[in-house]
Amino acid sequence: YGYSFEGLKELFAEGDTNIVNLEATLTDETESPIRMYKPFILSGDKEQTIRTLQDLRIHGVTLGNNHAMDFGRKGLEDMLQALEEAGMPYTGAGRDSGHSIEPLRIRAGEKEIVIFSGYWYRSSAYFDYDFYAMPGRTGVACLKGELREQIQKEKRENPKAYIIVMPHFGVDFTEVSDLQRREADKLLQAGADLIIGHGAHMMQQIEQKNGRWVLYVSVMVYSIAMANTINAAFHPMVSSYGYCCREVFRKHCGSIRSI
Repeated sequence: YGYSFEGLKELFAEGDTNIVNLEATLTDETESPIRMYKPFILSGDKEQTIRTLQDLRIHGVTLGNNHAMDFGRKGLEDMLQALEEAGMPYTGAGRDSGHSIEPLRIRAGEKEIVIFSGYWYRSSAYFDYDFYAMPGRTGVACLKGELREQIQKEKRENPKAYIIVMPHFGVDFTEVSDLQRREADKLLQAGADLIIGHGAHMMQQIEQKNGRWVLYVSVMVYSIAMANTINAAFHPMVSSYGYCCREVFRKHCGSIRSI
């Protein structure tokens, strides 16, 4: 499983914390309950995938996407259990709606970084695929409703935290849509300090809104490093369909900005 990351090992080695979007279901299930309706179904071997991620120094994964529920609730529950048993933190999916919006928490010097993940609302995901987590029901986090409320609560109760939201949104191989921009605006209003998007399978725009950056483009890897400078780096080994983002925080976090 590691061959796909040969060109990125150096990048992972430099990051103190590496986060990836895990866009598949890790399960032993072989039959998807939605195979007749959903054109692309993605799965992976639990043990091999997680072991490869750990070998590559991946420290956490986001699950708020359109493939975490490809094998139904049983498939997602298999993946959550496997990640937990391996000690791999995750966010963006859970055993109920409250669990699905629990964020990842990372310390960067004196600063706490709080990462949320969610999949934008699609009627097909709700009515046809039954993807979204509900009270008492396994699923992925939706960008609407409870997730935004949780971001607001985090900003209110933990005002010094740096909040990153990693939404899975956008239409494949298209530029940023008005709907994406509206979603980003709502996340910023809720309290996001940085938005790093993925989902469109291509490089999309990067914008700054009221001093905060919105990266709509499809992220492959998010890397946090400690240094005396702050930047985001694009890795030359990543194809034009995605990119790696590195954010470097000052050791004492006197200020944070994103490039």
